[in-house]
Order: sequence, then structure tokens, then C-alpha cells
Amino acid sequence: MYRAAQQSSVKRAFQVCEAIARHHYENFPVASFFLPKQLRPSIAAIYAFARTADDFADEGNRPAEERLDALDDWEKKLDECYAGNADHPVFIALSDVASRKSIPRQLFLDLLTAFRMDVTTPRYRTYEDLLYYCRHSANPIGRLVLYVFDDVSECNFEHSDKICTALQLANFWQDLRVDLMKGGCISRLKI
Repeated sequence: MYRAAQQSSVKRAFQVCEAIARHHYENFPVASFFLPKQLRPSIAAIYAFARTADDFADEGNRPAEERLDALDDWEKKLDECYAGNADHPVFIALSDVASRKSIPRQLFLDLLTAFRMDVTTPRYRTYEDLLYYCRHSANPIGRLVLYVFDDVSECNFEHSDKICTALQLANFWQDLRVDLMKGGCISRLKI
């Protein structure tokens, strides 16, 4: 009976994550019908973790201290998740994915580092500083996807990192005008 209730809780948690992936205004199309159906819930759980943390960092007009506190709380929930004590739907689903796919916690911590940088870093001084940001913001996503697809290798990590960094930089430059007006990441770079 306990196992059935636990499975029901995990199923509901994945439904919450899928709803976040479907309904957020910045819906990232990864969890779309182009993915194999059996992988969509795992990608949605990862997306829900990252999307929520990114919203803490970037959305609304909350003071920086409150945004950082929210990210700290999200990291505590991640710690609980990896300790087997998840109680938030995103982390219940994430715990299931991380366990089944042997996903290292560090990839999620790297994302949280990037989200904190979104709050604390008004301007990147060098191109290398921007690449450091990409290493924490974009590259973990590619690596997480490789884990979900059970296609983990150093060679794949290397290729994924290059592609994800390029996509992150292209995204910055695509939105250059809007970003400059908002004081965003690319406007932070002194070239």
C-alpha cells in the first residue's frame, strides 16, 4: 500500500512538471512531441527545476537579496532531493529521474550558480567571463539531456558543451537590442 501511494505521488509530481513545461510563457520546446514519449517526463522534470530557478533569478521586481534567498531555498530542496527526502513536486520527480539516470547533483548546482550570476553580475568584463557563465548556464542542460538519453561519454560532453555554448551566445546576440535595454547578460560584456 505504501509503495502504491509513493508511485501515485511520483506520478502526480511528473504531472506538475509537465504542466510547468507546457504552460510557462517561455516554454522550451524540448519536452515536445519530438522527443520519445518515455523521455518526456524526465525532460519536463529537469525543465521544471531550471525554469523555476530561472524565474526566481529573472522575473518580477523582487530585490536581489530575496531572489538569492529563493535560489538558496531551491538549493536546499535539491539537497533534500539527493538525500532522498524530497517533498516538493518538482523535486519528487527530479529525485526519480536523477536516481534512474544516475545524474550528478553538480549539474543542477552549476545551473544554480548561473542563476545567481544573473542576479549578482551586472557586467561581464571579458569574453572568457561570458564563457564561464555559459559553462554554468547552457552546458549543464546539454549534459542533463545526455544523461536522460543514456548517452553519456566525455566525447559527447565535449560536443554538447560546444553546441550549448554556441546556442547560448546566439541567444544573447539574437536578443541584443532587448537585452541592452534591460541591462542583460550580453550588455554586460565589454567587447
